Amino acid sequence: MRPSPRKAKSFDIGRGSTRRQTCWVYVIQLPDAVAERRNRRREIVYVGMTCRSVEHRFEQHKNGEKSARIIKKACRLGLGNRLRLRPDLMELAGNPQGSQHDALEQERALAKLLERRGYTVFSN
Repeated sequence: MRPSPRKAKSFDIGRGSTRRQTCWVYVIQLPDAVAERRNRRREIVYVGMTCRSVEHRFEQHKNGEKSARIIKKACRLGLGNRLRLRPDLMELAGNPQGSQHDALEQERALAKLLERRGYTVFSN
């Protein structure tokens, strides 16, 4: 007997778990040395999401654990101590999010909003 063909995995958000889970969208300001600014009046930022505390996730980023490429680059350049959380920009996300799905959608929406406002944005 032939095995049934498997469907290709999708990288869409999907509905995911129906379990309610508090998640957060966060914003980290990056030093200028990691990339060129699109607008000299606006900073370079990374937008992410976590279902743990924002502070715990930020410490993971600074230690290079499960970090995005742009944050790893900042750490390689010895600039990990110049990463900054931006609570003022995180407020725009309407935290906390009720589920991981909601947080992923809000992460994308916040990244687009910040780009429209002139920030140089990195996100997964």
